Amino acid sequence: PLYSKEHKLALARRLGISKRDDDLDIALGSDFERVFQSEYGKQTCATLKTQYRMAPAIGNLISNCFYEGELENGKSEGDSPKIYSSVPQEIQSCVSWLDTTNLHNSSHQKGQNSSLFNRVEADIIIKLLHDLAENEELLASSLVTDCLEEGEHLIGVICMYSDQKNLIRKMFNENVWADKFRRLVKIDSVDSYQGKENRIIILSITRFDRGLTPGFLYLPNRINVSLSRAMDKLVIVGAKKLWESAKNSSMPLGKVLDYIKQSEGSHDCRIIELSLIERDDAK
Repeated sequence: PLYSKEHKLALARRLGISKRDDDLDIALGSDFERVFQSEYGKQTCATLKTQYRMAPAIGNLISNCFYEGELENGKSEGDSPKIYSSVPQEIQSCVSWLDTTNLHNSSHQKGQNSSLFNRVEADIIIKLLHDLAENEELLASSLVTDCLEEGEHLIGVICMYSDQKNLIRKMFNENVWADKFRRLVKIDSVDSYQGKENRIIILSITRFDRGLTPGFLYLPNRINVSLSRAMDKLVIVGAKKLWESAKNSSMPLGKVLDYIKQSEGSHDCRIIELSLIERDDAK
């Protein structure tokens, strides 16, 4: 569904267009999308409108923010495992946005190859993983046993930027984890997550600067993929101030944030504004 970076750069040279990732994505799209939207595709293609992966609260978010409300849920609230009563407060709700706006040094930094990383978000995610690793009830559940037996990951950490993926992987490997828990965690970039799913997804938005620039995060496809990998719990980590601004509120993550705000308390959605005290605890 997506071009490799090398392929995109070659096409940019051939077509004489910008080599910036966001410009390339707009120009190239994907072969699947191009076929689906062609005259042939309009006549012959069909859309599958019932999803069976996500819990209803996550499915409703995806449906309203990306499919104009047309995506239906094939799962009910009762289909979700009953093992999450003792998990950390950050994932008590089905959909949680952990807001880093008010934390010190919450802006991103530029790493190699113009990619970005965000140490504050990485610290928060590592702390959350430690909290999950210490949850004996969760680790003793049949859900975890099944994941281990089938070689699947219970928890997926999705990063919008490759340098953030590298940072979180490095921090994860520098910490001490029980082998059982280590095998339950997958840390990867959004471009590597197409077609995959995990019970718990933690998304690191990474991007946040004084200019409130969205970068390539205005593209709906990647945002849709990153959020819709979650089966039971979806945790978004990032500065909501970026997506509350007038110029970004109509972008995909702006719509997601607005949906969560409107759904708080009624559709198992929650926004948690992280404090400096919680940031110190994460250290």
